Amino acid sequence: MWSQPSENSLCALRHGMVFADGVEFDIRMDAEGELVIFHDEFLPGSGSIKPRCIENIYTDDLRKQGVLTFAELIKDREFLELWKSGSKTVDIEIKMPHPVVGKENDSHLASILERIRSMTNDLDLPSRSTIVSSFSPRISRVSKNIGFEIAVTQLVPRIRPWGRYWRVKRVFAIPQFVMTSVPYIARKFRSEGMDS
Repeated sequence: MWSQPSENSLCALRHGMVFADGVEFDIRMDAEGELVIFHDEFLPGSGSIKPRCIENIYTDDLRKQGVLTFAELIKDREFLELWKSGSKTVDIEIKMPHPVVGKENDSHLASILERIRSMTNDLDLPSRSTIVSSFSPRISRVSKNIGFEIAVTQLVPRIRPWGRYWRVKRVFAIPQFVMTSVPYIARKFRSEGMDS
């Protein structure tokens, strides 16, 4: 009997590539500059948030917690062959760090985009098989500043990158969601050079 694999695990991402049109996963940069696939701002546990933030933890310690690295994902033959087939789309969502980490947003975004570029440059991926997304309103400007060639898009409404509870995050996003129309979003993205 089939059982659902853990979120953001290699098994789950492979499954998505086989049985769907592609996958979306969340990327964060750890303390060593390694890209890791992890959704939340910090590892579960108790006590202070800062030492549990992904950006403050070393790669080996994250691996011990079962966190998959982007390098491990792109070295997986089955995943990569499906990605290169041209019929699958991969959405790499960049997660911004919790403010307690103290990272400057533009330089952090640029570092992640540069790392994605360097790691995917030689994969011979089909055009338009990859999109990089983020809730950061700076993704378009930063990607242009560094000459990033992969398509990027800002996710709307903007959800702040911190907060312990999803309900609180949603409450803060509701005003933008209610006041933002689809035509406005399309015009805004076009003016920033993003496809809409």
